[in-house]
Amino acid sequence: MSIKKIKRADRKGSESVTEEKFALLFSSEISIMGCDSPYSVQVISLPIVVIVHGSQDNNALATIIWDCAFSEPDRVPFVVPERVPWKQMCVTLNSKFMSEVQTQRGLDSYNLHFLAQKIFNKPDINVDFSCQLVSWAQFNKEVLPGRAFTFWQWFDGVMELTKKHLKSYWTDGLIFGFIGKQHLHLILQDRPSGTFLLRFSDSEIGGITIAYITPTESEPPWLTDCLGLSLSDSVYLSLFECVCLSVSMSLCLPLSLCPPACLAVSI
Repeated sequence: MSIKKIKRADRKGSESVTEEKFALLFSSEISIMGCDSPYSVQVISLPIVVIVHGSQDNNALATIIWDCAFSEPDRVPFVVPERVPWKQMCVTLNSKFMSEVQTQRGLDSYNLHFLAQKIFNKPDINVDFSCQLVSWAQFNKEVLPGRAFTFWQWFDGVMELTKKHLKSYWTDGLIFGFIGKQHLHLILQDRPSGTFLLRFSDSEIGGITIAYITPTESEPPWLTDCLGLSLSDSVYLSLFECVCLSVSMSLCLPLSLCPPACLAVSI
């Protein structure tokens, strides 16, 4: 089915075309034996978003997810709350992540706490977000501080990267994934040189970062953070090759001399 022509409504304020919702109207007449006249029945579909280019797909999906996850029964089509409890958002993000990646390993409390830190722009690991409300603007209208993308665009990139390249690593628990730098330092600060942790990049959509402990001659071991794999790469290295390359560069060693022990994740 294709749409040849569409008439869009006047948009309010900063509303974009990917926030405009439509529906398909299904109608039918049912004839029942013994009744003089047929019954006419009608029903509308779940909301759809009409886009004209693949670049709009990400934002259109955000609109559909927000509507399907947070709409009230018997609502006026297609009214949805502007703000929802963070606890509800956690359920939605976890469900979407597991469904999209096709994994049985969901998001644990540490992962969800980091996502709350990110969407609310509160990096303190001790903040309780359980009673907070998250808005549609925070989800997919306002860009993250210091970035050129929204929370949803970043999260969708993480799902895409994990689904395409890291599914088995994530499912086996080899990727910590969602963790902030403050928590990262707490975990790795007393670990021996060569210990590394894999987390999703803060600064790039669909990137994974390798954080590892490097030795120094006169000071305590130093924590180094570098981008290992990204959806934007034209040539992909395996995760094994990315870790080897990062460690060998930090130790100033040829890749062939990269210690095999460094490939055992210690977290």
